[in-house]
Amino acid sequence: MRRLPRIALVGVLAMPGAVGAVEPPPTSRETASCDVVLNVIDPDPNGTNVRAAPNLGGKILTVLAPGDEAITAHVVAQRGDWMRIDRAHITDETQADGLRRLFEGDGWIHARLLGIASLFVGGGTALRARPDAESPVVFRLDRDDTRPTRLLGCSGRFVRVRYGETVGWTDRWCANERTTCN
Repeated sequence: MRRLPRIALVGVLAMPGAVGAVEPPPTSRETASCDVVLNVIDPDPNGTNVRAAPNLGGKILTVLAPGDEAITAHVVAQRGDWMRIDRAHITDETQADGLRRLFEGDGWIHARLLGIASLFVGGGTALRARPDAESPVVFRLDRDDTRPTRLLGCSGRFVRVRYGETVGWTDRWCANERTTCN
């Protein structure tokens, strides 16, 4: 039996649609539609800028001021390294729904300023090759796995994350442990 060179195997796994291949995020000119709630994780004590355009030169529409409670943003699209939001909230126990609105409109936040609270939810979380519930699983988390998680993008109700050395898509994560986790 003849063996294929290893380079050929790597090329096959990297092809879009191949089993185990992980779909990349949109380029800076493409926009992916999203419907996800993410944490604002900006360490800047002055707050997080919400911009009118997906670039650092975009007019600042508002600043999400940090506080003692978690701030979440509803992401409706991604373009390159920028996430388009239509609203942002802070946890507020005095409100009927437990949230106080900080922003409503059309704005952009850089993706590195958004994240998730926890990747493990309920009975486990599967990372998939593509943003599709039927896509092959590339990694399955268990409760004791605590590797760092980095948000890379979104598509529909899925987020793309780097979990340790693994990159994949999931529709099971926790944005705010006080209000949205199972």
